[in-house]
Amino acid sequence: MRDTILHIIREEAEKKEDKPFAADMNESISYKEAWQRIKTAADVIKNANVKKGDTVLAECTQDIAYIIAGLAIQLANAVFVPVEHGYSAERLDMIRRDTEPSLFICRGDDRCGIKTVGYQDLQKQTSSGHEHTMPDPEDLAEILFTTGTTGTPRGIEITHAANIALAENIAFGTEMREGNMEWIPLAVSHSHGLRCCYANFYRGGSVVLTDGIRNIAGIWELLKKYRVTAMDLSPTVMTVLLRLTKGDFTEVGSRLDYIQIGTAALPEELKEQIKKAFQDIRLYNFYGSTESGRSCVLNFNSADDAKHCIGREARNAHIFFTDEKGNEIETSENRTGLLASAGKMNMRGYHNDPEKTAEVLREGVVYTKDEGYMDKEGRVFILGRRDDVINYMGIKITPEEIEEKVKTIDGIADCACVGISDASAGQIPVLFYSLQKGREVKNEDISSFLKLCLDANKMVKKIYRIEEIPRTSNGKLQRKLLREINVREK
Repeated sequence: MRDTILHIIREEAEKKEDKPFAADMNESISYKEAWQRIKTAADVIKNANVKKGDTVLAECTQDIAYIIAGLAIQLANAVFVPVEHGYSAERLDMIRRDTEPSLFICRGDDRCGIKTVGYQDLQKQTSSGHEHTMPDPEDLAEILFTTGTTGTPRGIEITHAANIALAENIAFGTEMREGNMEWIPLAVSHSHGLRCCYANFYRGGSVVLTDGIRNIAGIWELLKKYRVTAMDLSPTVMTVLLRLTKGDFTEVGSRLDYIQIGTAALPEELKEQIKKAFQDIRLYNFYGSTESGRSCVLNFNSADDAKHCIGREARNAHIFFTDEKGNEIETSENRTGLLASAGKMNMRGYHNDPEKTAEVLREGVVYTKDEGYMDKEGRVFILGRRDDVINYMGIKITPEEIEEKVKTIDGIADCACVGISDASAGQIPVLFYSLQKGREVKNEDISSFLKLCLDANKMVKKIYRIEEIPRTSNGKLQRKLLREINVREK
């Protein structure tokens, strides 16, 4: 049976004792060892009086112990709620109030009055082992909290069946081979990194976890030691790697089957740099959200690649476009709509928020605010969130096409473009930028540069320099905050 990720891990543990499951900077374990540790930790969780359907928080430590904890929570028939490393007291209190957890697995104690178990205690054998009943596919597996990029952070309910569908979307989308070994430096407290783990377990593969890309020399040795065959990176991490290696991945690149990029939009300029550095391997960019994960996949090292293209429907996804009222419409480059996604990978709903759930999820379909279209070949194109696409006098401007050009200016550290309401034009494009340390770029220089490479009707109307472009912990732009900055500076 392959009804849940736990079923698959148990099956792999029984097939071959020494099959690698995961590695981190301190240890590596097999599927057999992983399954035993999952069962032992589930005993400890149950001994803490956790009942079926209870929520259990787990602080992300970005290592094997954390992955075992999350799976053990699910084996105890409880609901796994990841909490990112470095969380604030305000963030923890928000999650606590929303989920009312029975337990918090963490590296310390005294966490907002929640009963805690330390990671060091999860592997202590108990005198009374429990009989573990595997969860049902339709049971709730996780509540994943968003970062709040586009509004209030929300808890998103994911079933065990949805996790299997998500794993299939990734495994089939990347043409992942059995026994894949994937490096994941991205936070496994968030949906992207966690789902990559599940996809590898689905294929009987293994993951190598690191806390970002600190100590790159040590990481490189780790990747060589475990003969990594794939990488899961964000645009920010890939940018840093390209800079550190000067595009030379000879040491680890010869064994790579593919690299997948996610968590944030992939700029066209960076895409071309990646293609140049990795000419002979598959390069994937996934589109999706925590609510409807990995619903489109693009191999951007193939003929499918095109500006604004996010690829084709993933294995378990059906993509279509609607008008503002949710009615399905035919789309083209000249007639865009709002993307909707149907499939088994979709969320069950927002935790404790039926009103918001009803806005986004109807009859199993997740309706988004992403504006785009599908071409005659079945490729899906996204211009951006409808709120982000700038409508200047009827002309639609994607912020990314301006941002990508500004980022090429020497001395620019980061930038973002947003649309601001204007009485005569509808919206005007406004640019914000920050500088590299010790560098100086004038607004007039940016304006002069853009006049050379942008159509006149797409020119930014205002330019502001600020200390730092607001982004979430995983690199997503917080455009809403920039609109507020502009309002204050008027």
